Amino acid sequence: MDLNTVGIEALYAHQADILRSYQKDALNKENIAIELPTGSGKTLVGLLIAEFKRINWGERALYLCPTKQLVGQVIELAERYDIKTTPFIGTKSQYSVSSKSSYQNADSIAVTTYSSLFNTNPYFTESNLIIIDDAHAAENYIASNWSVNINRFKNEDIFNALVYFLKDKLEDHTSYKLLNDSYDPFYRGWVDKLPFKNFTSATIELRTLLDGLLNGTGNNLSYKWHNISDNLEACNLYFSWNEILIRPLIPPTLTNSAFANANQRIFMSATLGNGGDLERLTGISNFHKIPIPKGWDKEGLGRRFFVFPQQSLDESETLALLKNVFESTPRSLILTSSEEKVSELTSSISKISDVEIFTINDIELSKDTFINSRKGLLILANRFDGIDFPGEEARSLILFDIPYFANLQEKFLRARLDASIIYNDRNRTRLIQALGRCTRSPKDYSLVLIMGDGLTEWLTFKEKRSFFHPELQAEITFGINQSKKSTIKDLIDNIDIFFAQGDEWKEAEKQIIDYRNESNREPIPGEAELENVVSDEIRYLYALWNKDYVNALNYSQKVLEGLSGGHELKGYRGFWSYLSGAAAWLAGNDLDNNLYKTNSRKFLNKASVIAPSVTWLRKLADELPKAEVQFDEQLLLNIDTLLITLRAWNISRPSKFQLKLRELEEKLFRKEEFEAANEEIGKLLGFRTGNMSSTASPDPWWISSNNLVYVFEDKWYSTTDGYININDIRQANTHKDWILNNIKDLAKDVEIITIFLTNRAKIEAEHLFACSNLYYWSMNDFVNWSQKVINLFRTAGPSYTGDGDTNWKDYIINELTSNDFIPVSIKKKIVPLSTLVEKN
Repeated sequence: MDLNTVGIEALYAHQADILRSYQKDALNKENIAIELPTGSGKTLVGLLIAEFKRINWGERALYLCPTKQLVGQVIELAERYDIKTTPFIGTKSQYSVSSKSSYQNADSIAVTTYSSLFNTNPYFTESNLIIIDDAHAAENYIASNWSVNINRFKNEDIFNALVYFLKDKLEDHTSYKLLNDSYDPFYRGWVDKLPFKNFTSATIELRTLLDGLLNGTGNNLSYKWHNISDNLEACNLYFSWNEILIRPLIPPTLTNSAFANANQRIFMSATLGNGGDLERLTGISNFHKIPIPKGWDKEGLGRRFFVFPQQSLDESETLALLKNVFESTPRSLILTSSEEKVSELTSSISKISDVEIFTINDIELSKDTFINSRKGLLILANRFDGIDFPGEEARSLILFDIPYFANLQEKFLRARLDASIIYNDRNRTRLIQALGRCTRSPKDYSLVLIMGDGLTEWLTFKEKRSFFHPELQAEITFGINQSKKSTIKDLIDNIDIFFAQGDEWKEAEKQIIDYRNESNREPIPGEAELENVVSDEIRYLYALWNKDYVNALNYSQKVLEGLSGGHELKGYRGFWSYLSGAAAWLAGNDLDNNLYKTNSRKFLNKASVIAPSVTWLRKLADELPKAEVQFDEQLLLNIDTLLITLRAWNISRPSKFQLKLRELEEKLFRKEEFEAANEEIGKLLGFRTGNMSSTASPDPWWISSNNLVYVFEDKWYSTTDGYININDIRQANTHKDWILNNIKDLAKDVEIITIFLTNRAKIEAEHLFACSNLYYWSMNDFVNWSQKVINLFRTAGPSYTGDGDTNWKDYIINELTSNDFIPVSIKKKIVPLSTLVEKN
């Protein structure tokens, strides 16, 4: 490849290797994927390929970036190397005549955002070459073109209209969650989807509704709705308390003619992975892949010093450490997962430091205002890739968690079907990208502070850390070892040593290199099977999009055959059993063929066995004999809520989780904290619980789904040898009515059991009339039983290996079942209160 560009004196060896490989093997390939690590100069490689083809072959080249800020960053780099580029930012009407002419005549490379190409009426319809930078970040930018995402607050009227569209198509307790503005925030993490039968049978109604709400508005939602409204059978509808999402499983990018008609598409990524994730992100089934050059399998770029404050510091000490970092370095960068977190951090940091705080609005077009500040802090939400801060631009990076999921589809597969395996590589890539924002060259160095339980979990669990590059594994391992049992002074001293980059740090460097040489990147379990089936997944999507339901079914069956491997694929296998059932049902309707419908029920039956806690799956398959369910249904309904509780109780951090369990056990023996302990035991068994301090309300109540409630009257008397007070019995008799009047999402046939939980064991005979609907549980028996529940989780906690671990979830279901800690077994622990009458 010969390109006379005066600005380029020499390339790194790995950049030259990539260009030689491209020229030798990929010059005329249609879809190409190039892997180069974060900070290794892949943007320059892409620009050089585009410039070569522009100059030598007269090709119109289009270079795509995720954001406007990154467009400016690419233009700046191109100017440094005398590569001809033209930025295209804003709407088509804002493009100048000279800019358009320069692109059309191949006088320069057009640099713009993904959204400029992936829309209903793109300007760039005749590109010969399209280069997609940061392809690993492309999913939400590309898929958003076929995703209608309705937010409860940003799109209030549309959201409410869709909720009323959904309410009669869902189970009552699910509808209630959507309809209730005051639904308990603790439980708002749930996500679900509308079963395909309910969805496809109502597509005419949905089209009429959203056509009326969106058409003619000229906003982004109307454009996206236009792209999917004629293909709703190929889409899924997901919902949570906060949003509703309608989208296809995989973005049908090749239905965008401006994208599909290019001679060549080059996707550049920091990691190509081995599980087919790039294919799922882009809707393209096959790539010619140019892998990372030899030598990069061990070594990385720059040096990072990881600090895990939460390994040893309390909250106040952690804030003090952050303050020290902000004030001892000229500029720091915080990456977090939500705009709400940005506001929260801005408020809390302003109280402890006078550092100048910047947000995305301050750097949207240029980061100059930030990098020219003398003591600045930039806080960004959901910007884990692309924006670079090399050298002195920022020496400190603080990560406050990254999202396990970027949209409701990811969340559903992870949280409800335990199919997080499909996103393990994507989450790994997000982390790699985030961690590389401040190390952009071999001599660069950056402090990295890790905050938040989810992120700490990903990096401290050895099983997950082994998926990373050996250099990153070594840096993290060194950081964990240095953070354990450290005082705030220890950590500050270590940070000072790192920034000094003197002899003391050289000794640490040797340790990191030793760790690196001992490490190898382990494959993610199941990634080979996932890569083998991805082309059929994409063929399934396009067949469904074209309403070819028979072929969609054929491809989905091929996917299922390829997912027949280990336990780690179980959740994803369940999802494809469901998709196969949907395709068979659509084919049966289309051809009026009952054989397809019978096959549909068989697939759905398999899905319901794999994912029994998704209750509507069993209802979809209800025309077949019920599958033998291994576990109690009420327990399965509780499992998702149990996992929310365990995450909130820091199960991923063993010392904190064990401390929480010890504190709970101690509460059982304190009169003033007994009610709180009662409620927390309910949470530990997966019940949705509540407790109010008003005189008319019950003591704690435990709710399993919407059809079983245990409501308590807790009475800790000063002595144990007297009678239970009649006024307390009368109070307990009001609890059922209180529950019915105040808990709105209960089934019509809900079973409400009122339990008198007390340290006395006698009632007077004359009070028998008031006891007919009440049950008794000895406080001593309850405490002993609760201690057994706590001990079960003491034992189970250390084997927890992260959110979405199917093996651990199955294990805890087995343990709860074998120890008879299932919701209905509580009925065995109680007796009618009337049996406590003293007999003369």
